Amino acid sequence: MVLRSNSDLKIHMNYYDKITSLVWVGVGVAIVIASTRVSFGSWDQPGPGLLPLLTGIVTVVCASVIFFQSWLNGRGAKQKGEFSWRTVDFRKVLIALASLVLYAFLLNRLGYLITTFFLMYSLLRLIAHLRRYVAISEAALATFLTYALFKLWLEVPLPRGLLGF
Repeated sequence: MVLRSNSDLKIHMNYYDKITSLVWVGVGVAIVIASTRVSFGSWDQPGPGLLPLLTGIVTVVCASVIFFQSWLNGRGAKQKGEFSWRTVDFRKVLIALASLVLYAFLLNRLGYLITTFFLMYSLLRLIAHLRRYVAISEAALATFLTYALFKLWLEVPLPRGLLGF
């Protein structure tokens, strides 16, 4: 697939946005349907079905917004081209997959903070190609924010690892 101009790129992106957003609408609907099989509980005592229900609703809403934006932006534009596996950077996909497998393997051994920081850093450097200091600061920020959310606010026990924190 050869793109000749920015308008060609925009047409292809609109096409792919429509397809992927419809897939995510389907995923969101499936999550909502699956969440109805368990108790929602109440706002004071949430049950196991409440979070999946809210997640499914948010997924459907976000995907629908993307679909309608791409539909409105692409009206009257001629849709052309098909997905090509040649455009997929499999090196990045394998790096992400290997990083996540390594993360799962090391999480209990090294602990949440260390493992999450190095996962985020490696993904930001190897896939997003961010500069070292930007990747370090963003990885530290993401690690701290997720730690604060899960450990401090929601009081979810996280793996402590070797250093005990």
